Amino acid sequence: MDEQFDYHLPPSFSPHRPAVQRVLAHLCEGECQSFGDILEWCETRGDCSQAVVCPTCGNQFLIDEEDFAELQRWTIANGGVYACGVRWMD
Repeated sequence: MDEQFDYHLPPSFSPHRPAVQRVLAHLCEGECQSFGDILEWCETRGDCSQAVVCPTCGNQFLIDEEDFAELQRWTIANGGVYACGVRWMD
């Protein structure tokens, strides 16, 4: 599922978490160039999981809460400049 991309965004804008790097490499440097959608599902016992889904190709990336928080921060700071990142509902 995860594709390998060379990550060329400037170091000052580069995320530190590997999962976040993979998501942004796909959304910002791949052919899809888009804002990924956040999908969240929860089990009856309260365990929840999140994934980023590319709206262009359907590629999915499983992320944890820390990855999601970093993706949000990166998108707020840089998404408008690079025209990519993630979309979420508050």
